Amino acid sequence: MENTNPTGAVWMWYPGDYEIRHGLKLNLRRQERSYQYPPMWRLDDCWHSVHMRRRAVLEREESVRVIARGIGRFTVDGKAHYPYGAEVRLAPGEHEIELLLARVNGLPCAYVEGGAFASGAGWEASSGSDEWRPCGFSRTLNSPDDDPEEFKFAYEPIAPARVERDASGTLYDFGRETFARVRVSAQEPLTLCYGESETEARDVSDCYIIDSVPAGTTMLPARAFRCLFIPGAASAEVSAEYEYLPIEEKGRFASSDAQLSRIWQTAAYTFHLNSREFFLDGIKRDRWIWSGDAYQSYYVSRCLFMDPEICQRTIWALRGKDPIEQHINTILDYSLYWVMSVSDYYDTFGDIDFVRAVWPRVRSMMDYCRASVNSEGFLVGRPRDWVFVDWANIDKTGALSAEQMLFITALKAAARCARLLGEDAAVYEREAAAVRAKLDDFFFDAEKGCYIDSYESGRRNVTRHANIFAILFDIASAEQVDSIVKNVLENDAVPPITTPYFKFFELWAECKLGHTRRALDQVRSYWGGMIALGATTIWEEFDPRQDFPRHYAMYGQKYGKSLCHAWGAGPIYLIGRYVLGLEPTAPGYATFRVAPDPAGIADFEATLPLPDGCVNIALRDGHVRARASRAGGTLVWQGRSAELPAGVEVEL
Repeated sequence: MENTNPTGAVWMWYPGDYEIRHGLKLNLRRQERSYQYPPMWRLDDCWHSVHMRRRAVLEREESVRVIARGIGRFTVDGKAHYPYGAEVRLAPGEHEIELLLARVNGLPCAYVEGGAFASGAGWEASSGSDEWRPCGFSRTLNSPDDDPEEFKFAYEPIAPARVERDASGTLYDFGRETFARVRVSAQEPLTLCYGESETEARDVSDCYIIDSVPAGTTMLPARAFRCLFIPGAASAEVSAEYEYLPIEEKGRFASSDAQLSRIWQTAAYTFHLNSREFFLDGIKRDRWIWSGDAYQSYYVSRCLFMDPEICQRTIWALRGKDPIEQHINTILDYSLYWVMSVSDYYDTFGDIDFVRAVWPRVRSMMDYCRASVNSEGFLVGRPRDWVFVDWANIDKTGALSAEQMLFITALKAAARCARLLGEDAAVYEREAAAVRAKLDDFFFDAEKGCYIDSYESGRRNVTRHANIFAILFDIASAEQVDSIVKNVLENDAVPPITTPYFKFFELWAECKLGHTRRALDQVRSYWGGMIALGATTIWEEFDPRQDFPRHYAMYGQKYGKSLCHAWGAGPIYLIGRYVLGLEPTAPGYATFRVAPDPAGIADFEATLPLPDGCVNIALRDGHVRARASRAGGTLVWQGRSAELPAGVEVEL
């Protein structure tokens, strides 16, 4: 949250409101066929009237000018009032500037030019009915000409790789999935069909998105597609502009394993397409922010972008405002992931200011969750909740073991955040311990040697999900872990995972157990299986047992499946964290460890980001080399270790 603009001024707003405002706009853009499709959860908006203030002591005379998006005035020292845009001279000494700002149809925000009073860090905001809080701002919105109501994207012309005309119409194949705004010039009205595959684009009656385009030249809103199809004999000129977030892709990986290298590249492209205002789920269908999807995106971003602002934006937008009336995305587990993500964000960036800013909403979210427990003290869903976990045949009767694993982890995350801020953590620690103490009595089946989904139905159903969480979040004892590996992870009778979403959790657990080679074999077969079928981005779901064209179907629709889904980028984190071996050993990677596990890969070269630099890692001829841009790292290889001085290549 540091102001890094050399001129000192950035646009600022009530904390979280920029993100919530753009979350509202994003959530209202989903289109299915020719109609709009709003989400089913409550949509919050920014405060439309805010106060901002700053006190400062000037050593010399200073000129101050306030630019605002909205109406109102600013006051100096509680006496003189000025219109926005006026330039005011301030004498040496102590002063206070307060802004009163309102904007009916947008985000009220301000930009202050001046030395000590430059907008950004040091300014506070209030909605008028709550306490003062540090203003939110972005280092990228640093020009007085900016309007934070509009989100900045970059554009790049792209052309079809293939144009094919036949009796049914004209197909424009861009060679791979993209997200672009299309320009159509035609002498007569026509129909434009979008498809993530050629099959979808040509299916005029069932393709997911379709536009009726008038005669003349029309620039259409940006949408996801690989192919465009104009049915019939209509003639048109078609061009496109790729729309993307100009975020730096800092992580790179290449190896002697060509398939694994291609999977990384495909996953990275998938992830970049879905990294926009926020981490999205998919670019074709929902284009919404889902907390479970975002939870995985934060980890993938560690190895690809290491950008704090997109993480902050996503966390703020998902949470929305108080009072809470339903779980995030209406999903019980997704509220728990959100709390966990705040603690994980601190691990990644060491940014205590952000934790402090979002803490009141962490606390109210935990209050909301803690108020929904059954007589045994286990977390249960409310009547309108969607208990998701995964697209799988899970016994979801009453309290679920998978939800209790997340509940325990979220309580621990809240306790940690509280301790970091000097708040009372005892209530969260006690409840986490209480839930864990009774968990096994209700959910661990000694005969089956693993956790069951639910105890209330009497079915004693076993799926992989809760057992994966038990390993991943350190719930199970060492003896239980051994039993779970034998009776679940290595048991083909337990139904397989069919979504990249939970496949990521499963392989993360395998890697944590030291089974990196086995995890990579599954990455090659599962993610490689999609690519072998022609995927240019990673799909939302993949069941190798299905045949064409059922691969494209989901939710009862022929093309309902997203073929570009962010939760498919998981191999990037698995490779970065376990094959390349980079992990933080202190918040913000103040200290870090590089302990590669090649898992059978002969050689590789890679770069992984740090919050303030990068690490180059290479394996060749049985030796590992690493160079970090700053100090704090340790290289570990085959029982030996060495410090990584800044800018010095170390070989073991």
